[in-house]
This record gives sequence, structure tokens and C-alpha cells, in this order.
Amino acid sequence: MINSNLKNKKRFTYILKIILALFMGILILFPIYMMLASSLKPKTEVFDMKLIPDTFTTEGYALSIEENFGHYFLNSLYVTLTVTVVALIFHAMSGYALARLNFAGKNGVFMWILSTLMIPFSVIIIPLFILVKDFGWLDSFKGIIIPAILHISVTFGH
Repeated sequence: MINSNLKNKKRFTYILKIILALFMGILILFPIYMMLASSLKPKTEVFDMKLIPDTFTTEGYALSIEENFGHYFLNSLYVTLTVTVVALIFHAMSGYALARLNFAGKNGVFMWILSTLMIPFSVIIIPLFILVKDFGWLDSFKGIIIPAILHISVTFGH
């Protein structure tokens, strides 16, 4: 009797885990589905929240290819790779220095870095924009790449 109850409880727990996993999977994949479905709708139906569009069109994809999409993609790839590689080098060195080396003021530097992590990026975005504008970096790769490399949260893998 006890063994049978234990098997039923394990089976119920297993079924509950499967149902929970399916629900979480649907919850995670639903926005991706809606994005794909919206991309296949005509402009007039984009904001209709129907799960299945009335009409399908690839007009948006054709328009993006015609509008020099490859150039925009390569710009994004350049910025992403540059920020990733340079930030990886600098932040790995600073992380190593803080973790392995002993130097005067190490705890103070570490506490300063941690305290800057408590400031949300949305708070510094306007002063950062003004700084980039004053340096004359607007509308250039420098204006995107350098602030992203210097953002302190990358040191800790934020």
C-alpha cells in the first residue's frame, strides 16, 4: 500500500513537471512566434493580435533586403565583434587583477566597481549621450564602441 502510494506520488510529480515544462516552453516561445507571425502580416494587420494572420506576405523581408540590409548587418557585426573582443581583453585583465593580485587600494577599487553596478544604465544614458556629443563622436562607430567597452558592468559578466 505504501509502495503503491509512493509510485502514484512519483508519477503525479513527474506528470506535473512535464506540464510545467510544457507551459514554460510555450511561455518562452510565444513571443518568438508572435514576432514571426507579425513579420508575415501586411502593414495594416501588424497590430491585430490574432494568433494566426488572415493574410501572409513577405513584403517586409523584401523591403529590408532592398533597403541595404547587408550594410546594416555588417555595421552591427563590426560593432559587436569589436566591443566583445576589446572588452574581453580589458575586463579579463581587470578581473584577474582584482581576483589574484594584491595591491594597495584593491578593496576600494573593488567596492567602487560594485557600487557603480548599483546604478541602472538608464540613469547614465543621458549624461553618456552628452559626453559622446561633446567629444564629437555622434554618428560614428567610436560613439557606440568606446562607451560600451568602458561600461563597468562587463567586468563582472553583466
